[in-house]
Amino acid sequence: MTALSTHPLPTAASEPTHPGIAVLSSPIGNRLRAVLLHIPRYSFEGPSRLAEDVGVSRSTICRLIRGTTNPSYKLVEKVTAAVSRQMRKPVDARDLFTTDGTYPTPSACELCGCFGCLPPWSWDDSCDRLRPEWRGAVPGSWSVSPGSQIPSEPSKSVTTSL
Repeated sequence: MTALSTHPLPTAASEPTHPGIAVLSSPIGNRLRAVLLHIPRYSFEGPSRLAEDVGVSRSTICRLIRGTTNPSYKLVEKVTAAVSRQMRKPVDARDLFTTDGTYPTPSACELCGCFGCLPPWSWDDSCDRLRPEWRGAVPGSWSVSPGSQIPSEPSKSVTTSL
């Protein structure tokens, strides 16, 4: 019987195994859920339909949306292409996926051409009105990534002099 030699596996804190290749220490984030809600084809059964369009399993898309897996470059490319086709405009992968919590277009509403909306879960169907925690929410603000800055709109208050 021969003894197996063991070599430590590289970790996020260790040096890369090959020069010039960095090891990703944080997960790749995404805002697919917010974007899918803005696309008619994906607003109902979104993960299943996106999986069909991309050519992967529904569970792969669900893990991707939940952020429990880091996507391969090929998966990012295919998801971005499918979203671009449905939006009928080119979408940059950096507007869907992030490594630092920011996106070039801060709001998913803005990315999708929406003038501002509230997510479906803000509505209480039992009494046909907004849930209390959503009252006073600015439409579109729910789809802004926490790391992004939205330019504030100039104040429209009028000052009068006496």
